[in-house]
Amino acid sequence: MRGAWHVVGGSVVALSLGLVAQSAVAQCTTSIVGFGAGEPGESADVFDLGQSATPVFDTEVVQVSGGVFHTAAVLADGTVVCWGSNAFGWPSGLGRVFGTDVNGAPIASGKIGQRVQYLGAALTGIAEVRGGELHTAARRIDGSVVAWGNNDWGQLNVPADLVATKIDAGSLHTLALTPSGGVVCWGGCAGVPKAAAVGMSDIAAGYEHSLAWNASGGLLAWGRNDYGQSTVPAVLPATKQAAGGIYSTLALGFDGVVRAWGGNDRGQCGGSNADGSIDISGGTHLRVVRILGQPLDNVVAISSGGGYHGMALRANGTVVAWGAGSLFNTPQGQTTVPPATAGRAVAIDAGYVHSYIQTTTSTTDCNANGMIDCVEIALGVTADTDGNSVPDICESTTFRVPLDFPTIQAAIDATPAGTARTILV
Repeated sequence: MRGAWHVVGGSVVALSLGLVAQSAVAQCTTSIVGFGAGEPGESADVFDLGQSATPVFDTEVVQVSGGVFHTAAVLADGTVVCWGSNAFGWPSGLGRVFGTDVNGAPIASGKIGQRVQYLGAALTGIAEVRGGELHTAARRIDGSVVAWGNNDWGQLNVPADLVATKIDAGSLHTLALTPSGGVVCWGGCAGVPKAAAVGMSDIAAGYEHSLAWNASGGLLAWGRNDYGQSTVPAVLPATKQAAGGIYSTLALGFDGVVRAWGGNDRGQCGGSNADGSIDISGGTHLRVVRILGQPLDNVVAISSGGGYHGMALRANGTVVAWGAGSLFNTPQGQTTVPPATAGRAVAIDAGYVHSYIQTTTSTTDCNANGMIDCVEIALGVTADTDGNSVPDICESTTFRVPLDFPTIQAAIDATPAGTARTILV
């Protein structure tokens, strides 16, 4: 949903839904770029099933999620498109090896993807989608959850009357976060710790382990632990975000630094097994992820996708990826970040052997001092070019931001008494 907040003297006086045309303001639009394994028929590799194709869409992509052999995306109209392996069937019943385009052919880059149907009807009203190994889960705007694909472990058996604020999908299990901050897990998961019954603020599913953390940065982990991936190091700093790989766990601290522990046989924790080890409590090695020998910092988001590689989005809109290989340690290109995305990335998602970056190209004319890039807006990074301690974006009389942009309230609060401002969202 988009609209316009009309602010007078620090108070919201009206919210107009829909797009508001302003010749001086460019809307921040996004697109996706996929890399790794692979395009349909691109190679004979067992993992190359078209999951990293970059289809074209007739509306904007809101969110994308990579599974093991497939990818799913939520579009701005609340519908879902899937591509990659269809070995266990989408609800559309197309029965093809790959997701299909509108002409019934396998989706490839530049092709328009066909919407997913569920129980014979178009799947609509979706706010979030997550890809597991052989299943997909989607959360509607009203908090209800649907799932499809393989159900050998009960990963499609959504609990009755579940209302979720967030979901994630692991290899054989599905996670959900409830409005009270409770974590619900079904499928191949080892239950949920009592400490995760309430008060959690976010969740993440690894390949066969799960993660949940609260607003203060306290992290919980449970499930598969053969490499220590579910043993949270005693000296781990407060966690802003976490992500689970197949044998490893990543944590982004409030300091913007990425740390990792667990198995590092493919470099998924960054560097060699001995590189950056700073703690071995609990039988795990907590290390600062290092790229080219330098600590990975200034990070605003991370992703691991249940595989052997990690991704990090920095505050300047650049993406870093590390780790390598797959089940057979064969490089798939999932860590080869396309140069054209540099400085334009606003979101990331790591699949098992493929990766996606959501990028933006537009800019927003915020004030007479110059342009504020849409990347800065989306990531909450704003400049103060005149040095008056007020972000440039908060000094504009008309500007556009995403609905969940954290400085909307700051912009409202910063509106001087007796003046008016329009915030386009």
